This record gives sequence, structure tokens and C-alpha cells, in this order.
Amino acid sequence: MSLTSLHIRDFAIISVLDIDFAAGFTVFSGETGAGKSILFDALGLALGDRADSAAIRGGASRTEVTACFDLDRLPGVREWLSERELLDPDEPQELQLRRQLKSQGQGRAFINGTPSNLSLLRELSQQLIDIHGQHAHQSLLRAGEQRRLLDAYGGLDPQIQQLTELCRELQTIRRQRQQLSGGGEELRQRQELLRYQLEELDELQPEAADLEQLEADFRRQSEAENLLQQAATASNLLYAGDQSLYDQLQQALHALSEASEIDPRFSEALQLCEQAQISIKEAAQSSDALAADIDPDPETLAQLTRRLDSYQGLARKHRVSPADLPQHWQTLREELVALEGSAQSEEELRAREARLMKAYREAAQALSQARQKAATKLAQAITETVRPLGLPHASCEIAVEHRPEASPQPAGLDQIEFRVAMNPGQPPAALAKVASGGELARTSLAIQVVCLDQSPVPVLLFDEVDVGIGGGVAEVVGRRLKQLAKRYQVFCVTHQPQVAALADTHFGVSKQVDKGQTETRITALTETARIEELARMLGGVRITAQTRSHAEEMLELAQGGGPG
Repeated sequence: MSLTSLHIRDFAIISVLDIDFAAGFTVFSGETGAGKSILFDALGLALGDRADSAAIRGGASRTEVTACFDLDRLPGVREWLSERELLDPDEPQELQLRRQLKSQGQGRAFINGTPSNLSLLRELSQQLIDIHGQHAHQSLLRAGEQRRLLDAYGGLDPQIQQLTELCRELQTIRRQRQQLSGGGEELRQRQELLRYQLEELDELQPEAADLEQLEADFRRQSEAENLLQQAATASNLLYAGDQSLYDQLQQALHALSEASEIDPRFSEALQLCEQAQISIKEAAQSSDALAADIDPDPETLAQLTRRLDSYQGLARKHRVSPADLPQHWQTLREELVALEGSAQSEEELRAREARLMKAYREAAQALSQARQKAATKLAQAITETVRPLGLPHASCEIAVEHRPEASPQPAGLDQIEFRVAMNPGQPPAALAKVASGGELARTSLAIQVVCLDQSPVPVLLFDEVDVGIGGGVAEVVGRRLKQLAKRYQVFCVTHQPQVAALADTHFGVSKQVDKGQTETRITALTETARIEELARMLGGVRITAQTRSHAEEMLELAQGGGPG
């Protein structure tokens, strides 16, 4: 569960809308022009899309959209918010994005109630939602996302990490060379800065094992009273108290002993009971021994708290996580040692840089070859997946262009581009240049299905991915969306009853005129209303009993698993 609710006020032809969402596969359907895509447009505003005062409902002075998310299974997002001091301390599992737009063109954005700039909002939004369809807010069109998907599909992260480390070392060497060649003043300033940065770190002396032990000790000390209470409860129940398990087993032993004298078959039960009694006594003794070492001490707790605070404070100051603080400390120390001992000449630095550059280019070449193999497999898998989606002649290829003379980058020296051809004899073109929005949406759907385990984004929105298809192909599209919904929260605007019937939740979108004002309304459909909506989608304006019967059968088959 990720997107939990959406509040919209005075956006386009929506007056006021409060809608709650569930996990799984959700669809929106309704007559053409009813305002289905307006919902996604409003959500896009909350996510940081470009604002246009024309989106404000006629007669209103401003529009406001609020999107709420559940972060329970999104530790990366919580860490991102915490690093920027945007995590709500009272509700750390919840996130609220709010956007206001006034008729004069002025707008404001908020993350958990804190004013935010749009670039920060968009950076956060890219970790939450991916919108597929005829929208610009689509990560699959970005070269960086295409590279990430290919690398994840090929399991190439270890090679990427190697290149990233080589790149970091090269940058350090080049900075040292620049400092040496830039004169003593720049070198002195850098040394002073490093000494200043290292002063607090040297006092803390951060170590990974120390931090782990510190956190464990803090947890034990902060819960000392509770631990003692629980240990005492366990000891009483097991051995020390009246009517303890040990005493009750003693009674059982007496009974089983007499029974076994009469019938030897009870001997096994007697032995098991004796073993259980021994285990219970040992458990009580173990618990008592551990409790004896627990000593609630406010001063010890205060010391642990101060040291943990030091870790957190220095991590924020140096813009790293507390766990990365030891490595960061070591890196700064190494740089200072290198600068202070700059008896090594610029020529020596040049030689080291040359060795690193050679290692980098060899590693980049090896990565490129691995990408070529992964690209062939991934392209074939995408082709096989997209063809049943109403694109029988589509083909995909992934171009990996190695540029050995380019400047070193952490991700290597390759230019990666996903290309598709929709018709026989047509040369493959960049994914971003596919002419039809429906084709693009279905190609994106195929890529998401193939790369199911690689997407870091928990919510997928598909806006009319079934444009221009019907029948069996529409059902295939619906089942692919249903497949995605096993891992993600999936939303889809659809015109196809075959797709809508497969959804876990179905919202009906309608446009109504009230007191001379046109409004879009969105309603969660009951089973009866859902059958009626499917019948409308199947039969158009005139709905017959036969159409309703067909709709009911379609829903029953889809929800029961059906063929396919």
C-alpha cells in the first residue's frame, strides 16, 4: 500500500473530491469527457508537474491537491525525508504532499506541511509514482532510467560499484593535482578545511562496529525497566512463581509415572515431560542470569544518547548516513595525509592517475560487453511481451554505444537507448519518438512486466493503455496489469470492459450539471453498479438484459481467475 488518499478542491471541473485507495489493481472508467484523466492531472500537480492557472475551476480563486502515502514498506523514502528533516516525527510512516495554485499564477508546495521547492518535490515524487500513457511524467523515456533498468536486469550492480569507486579515486587524484599546481595558498586552505572537518570526527572516532554496538546498548538501556519486568514475568511463569509451568509439569510427571507403571506405553510421554521440565528450568535460569546483568542507569543512558546524537549530528553536517560516517572519516584523513605529505610530486600523481584511468577504461569496456549481452536478452523479452498487447509486429532493440574517449562517469562510458519498431520494415526509433500514445503506453507496460523486479517505484499509473485495442488483446493487457498489481499498486484509466472486469477496485467517473455548474464525480462501484458500468462499456447507450448478463458473466470469470 502506497498511495492512500487524494483530496482535490477546485481543479478543472472537480469541485471537491476526497477519495481513498486500496492496494492492488484499481481502474477508473466512464463516458468520454467525463474527466477520468483529470484525476491523474490533479495528482501530477501534487507531484510537482508544471502548474497552469487555467486548471483552476471556473469561479474559484485557487486550487489545492493533497496526496497521502503510506511509507511502511518504503524505507528509502523515509531515509530521504529524514536526511532533509522532512520526516514527520509523530507519523513517520505517513507522507503528505500538498500543492496550492492561485488564479494569479502563484503557487506553493508542501512536504509533510513544510514549504518546499518544486525541484525537491519532483525528486521525491520520482521515488513514489510512475505515470504511463500520454504524459510527460514518465521515467521510461529518460536515458538514465533506461540504463538503470538494463543494468538491474543484467545484474551489473557490482561492476557499476567498481566503476564508481575508480571514478571517485580519479576525482581525488585530479583534485590533488589541481591543488599542487594551483599554488600553496589553495593547498593550505584545503588542509585547514580538512583539519577543521576532522577535529570532531577524530574526537568521535566513528567505527561501524561501534555504531552497531552503541545502538544495541542504547536499545537495551532505554528499555531496561521493561526488560527486567518481562524477565521477572517469564521467570515467575516458568519456575519461580506459584503454579509455575515447572510445578504443573511436576504434577504431570507424577501422573505419567504412575500411568507408565501400569502401562509401559506411557514411558515415552513421561520422558518427554521430564525433558520439558529440564528445558523450562534452564530457560528460567538463563532469563534470570541475563536480567542480573541489566542495570537501569540514567547516566549510562545519557552517555549513550549523547554519543548517538554525535553520530547523527556529524552525519547531517557531512551529508552522509551515520553508517557511512566511518568511511567518510577515513577518506578525509587519507586526503589530509596525502596533502600534508605532498612530497609526492605532480609527476607521481600523473602516473597514478594514468594507472587508474587504464583500470577504469578496462572496467568500462568489460561493463559495456556485459551490457550488450543483457541488452540482447532484455530486448527479446520485451518483444515477446509486447506483441500479445495488440502490437503483433512490434520489435524492440536496445542500443549500447560505447564511447571509450568520453570523460569517466560513475555509470560507465555507454550511451544506452531503448528503440522500437511497430511495423515490418520500419527502422527502430527511440522509445520517446513512438508516434502513438497508446503504442508507447503498451510498450512501457511490457517493459514494466519484464523488469518487474527492477522497478524501485511502488505506484504505477496507466492512462488509457488500451487505446485502439479490444477483445482478447484488451484482456491480455488487463491480465498484465493484474500481474503487476501483485508487486505494485496499479491504477488505470480504461475504456475496455475486459480490463475493468479484472480490477480489484472499480471507480466510476461521471460528469454532472448542478446549478449550472459542470462537475466530475468519482464513485467506488458496488458489485451491482459495477455490472451496470461494464454493461455500458459493452453495449453503449442502449443496455439490454443480454448485455447485463454478458457483463455479469465477464465480471464473474475475471474475478474467479478465468482462462488466461
